[in-house]
Amino acid sequence: MRLRLHGVVRAAHPVPTGVRLVTWEDLAVVVSEVPDDRSLGVDDAMAHLQMLCGMVTNGPVVPLRFGTFADDEAAIPVEVLKPSATTLRGHLDRLDGLVEVHVYLRSPQWGEDALAPVAALARESVSLPGTARRAFLLPLADVETARAAVAGHAAEFVAPLPAYSFLAPAAASRWGW
Repeated sequence: MRLRLHGVVRAAHPVPTGVRLVTWEDLAVVVSEVPDDRSLGVDDAMAHLQMLCGMVTNGPVVPLRFGTFADDEAAIPVEVLKPSATTLRGHLDRLDGLVEVHVYLRSPQWGEDALAPVAALARESVSLPGTARRAFLLPLADVETARAAVAGHAAEFVAPLPAYSFLAPAAASRWGW
């Protein structure tokens, strides 16, 4: 069995059925077991994202790239957590209470003005590929207010998400942060 790595959380973070934590000090990696000969597909990618989305409502999650594996549980603290502990703790502290929100305005008649109420709630925002697609880093408590603010603007609203768009990937990290 290989271990699929989903994300980094604080060691006390609750996890859903089917995954478990591999801990080191106050940090943990959320893992699940996958048979050695099993390849991953689209359904696995969706399950990975849905699981992370569910977890962000209970605290910050530093998502790992889909398809990240470890062959040995003992390697996770040594290779993933310990070398990046300071960075990971910084990310978790920065993201505490925050989630990523995506807004896509499907109609060209709605411009950036339609996004202004969401932007006013956001700590940060970035443009995503494509016309009128934005990601916002919002307090979890403001997600429904933001959803309501764009409800009449022919908008697609996706939340809560882990903060993929707000964690600059380091070129040297194979883990995704």
